[in-house]
Amino acid sequence: MPRMMTVFMDEISDHQRDLTNSASARTYGEMIAYTVSTAKRLKKTMSKLRVDYKNIDRNFEMQGGLISAEPLQIILSAMGHPSAHEKVRVLTLKAQAEKKSFQEVLGNDSEIQDYLERMSEKQRAVIYSPGNYQGIAHQKAWKVIEKWKNKFNIWT
Repeated sequence: MPRMMTVFMDEISDHQRDLTNSASARTYGEMIAYTVSTAKRLKKTMSKLRVDYKNIDRNFEMQGGLISAEPLQIILSAMGHPSAHEKVRVLTLKAQAEKKSFQEVLGNDSEIQDYLERMSEKQRAVIYSPGNYQGIAHQKAWKVIEKWKNKFNIWT
């Protein structure tokens, strides 16, 4: 039951008789049962998930390298490009209109060449091999896991 509804139930209960918070207190057991049930179902579902690498590769190919647009925009911005977002947007639209890969359109754009030359090998690898782009989400996830393991003293 949504929190606002339980608060409203408490309000009605308070005005009718002296049973402070008794309406929502009656649902505490249900909330715990729902949480346990949801956790069990989530654990079962998560154990069935598998990475389909062939499908990932197929999806990369289908989108013609456009996944590189995001890291390119971030890299260009960090390098001081005055309108990185707009430039990358125009390049993606051009790749789609001309039915060319994003990397091909990028390689033929004279304005971007100076930036490409100044990029590190790692940055270029992300642009030309989109599968290399992972960002830092995995590092953030591990930090969250470690925080809660320590907080609850969980050793797994």
